[in-house]
Amino acid sequence: MRECLAPLKVSEVVELVVEYVLLGTAPEVLATVGEQPVGADMVARPHATWPAERVSAVTDLHSGWTGPDAEAARLTVYRIAPADVLARFGQVLHAAAARRFDRVAVQMYANL
Repeated sequence: MRECLAPLKVSEVVELVVEYVLLGTAPEVLATVGEQPVGADMVARPHATWPAERVSAVTDLHSGWTGPDAEAARLTVYRIAPADVLARFGQVLHAAAARRFDRVAVQMYANL
């Protein structure tokens, strides 16, 4: 899970996101991710080619991080995570992938 979300370390929101995904605490973190903090795009699209300085910013905080490893870790999450964890992970990915921040949709997820 942390491998998938490591790019959010750059914007210092990763711990809140991990807690939300694993425990369901602080659903308002979806709004934060929906505002596209640094690293959200890399979480949404780990398979993309990122500039070296962006990758370096992540690896400085999460040693050895690579997009392909993050993508492989995501597949592991899909395979072994309980349904509630998987649902919250999907909500985070959806918020991270948003091209346009939709407060109503994020709030709806937060209230599930």
